[in-house]
Amino acid sequence: MFEKIKVYMRSKDKVYIYMNEELLFFENQELSSILENLKEEAEIEEKIPVSVILHYPYFLFEEDLKDKENFISKNLEYICKKYYLNHMENRYINLYMERKQLNNIKNDCRQAGFKLTDIKTDFDIIYGFSKEEDVEILEVGEINSIRMLIKNEKIEEIDAILITHEHSDHIQGLKMLCKKHDKRIYMTDKTKIEVSNLVDNIIEENIITFKAGDKFEIGDAKIKSVKISHDAIDPVMYCFKDIDGNKVSVFTDVGEITDSILETLKGSKIAVIEANYEENLLRLSRYPSYLKKRIMGRYGHLSNEEAGFLAKELAKNGAEKILLGHLSKETNTEKIAYQTIENELKFLKEENEDIKIDNIEIKVLGREESSDIYIIK
Repeated sequence: MFEKIKVYMRSKDKVYIYMNEELLFFENQELSSILENLKEEAEIEEKIPVSVILHYPYFLFEEDLKDKENFISKNLEYICKKYYLNHMENRYINLYMERKQLNNIKNDCRQAGFKLTDIKTDFDIIYGFSKEEDVEILEVGEINSIRMLIKNEKIEEIDAILITHEHSDHIQGLKMLCKKHDKRIYMTDKTKIEVSNLVDNIIEENIITFKAGDKFEIGDAKIKSVKISHDAIDPVMYCFKDIDGNKVSVFTDVGEITDSILETLKGSKIAVIEANYEENLLRLSRYPSYLKKRIMGRYGHLSNEEAGFLAKELAKNGAEKILLGHLSKETNTEKIAYQTIENELKFLKEENEDIKIDNIEIKVLGREESSDIYIIK
């Protein structure tokens, strides 16, 4: 029985559908085709109500926003009630939509046999449906950003949150999450001091501290923390093992690869590794020289080439999935990072034909969206 279906159009090429407590994802398909196939495969009856929610690609961009930036900063509370803001290429999003786009969506729903009850933009949901907790108002850097969240009960399945270090791009969602959900939070005792200065609403009883290098358990998962080199107070990486010994490692925001790190990563079935920058792009970038040195230094980040070296070591030891994370928006691209790792694995195959690389999945984790959920078996 389908009471109501929510269609969340992140872009024209990415559509999420929430129905019967399931979240379905469709890519590179027209909405009309998605709805028609869905109706047939799920045996949905005629005139089932559909609510369509539109994300920022459906808004028009204004070219000149210099005058508006001051207005926005002074009237943020008012604007949040009327505008959907997102910091994207230093431009704010105008909410006036093209009527043609709206009509196309209405026609697609009607032709597929669904009853379109409403088309909402994200800012409508915040103030009309906020009690349903479908949305959050987040802080992104120094800018308040209103983002749509598909209601997903999977959050209740999360036992704990592990913090690697205190930099804002790694903890900025912590404040809102702590406000909404009662979760245990693990971090080193030194990191806790820094985080407590930045996030003021964490329940003290929920914080569990340890020393870098300690091992601990959460449910059936055995976790090892490992000290790494980065310009934070006490940064760590994590390795996870289930009861069958399957291993997952998360290794980002790090300036150098040591023998102990290689030993720690050995045997990981799934590994998240940093591929922050492409060296030539970084050298030619507009970054000041001190920042370039910091990024390439011992306490900075890993390049694509260094990630490629790590990928080869992981492949030698049975890795099944290599996930590339923390890509710089300014000095890297998903395509370059992916090709670098792919080429390094091909070189490895040429050097040693016995190593199997065909079944290794390489994937770049996007900056602007949540990653998939990975399960080891």
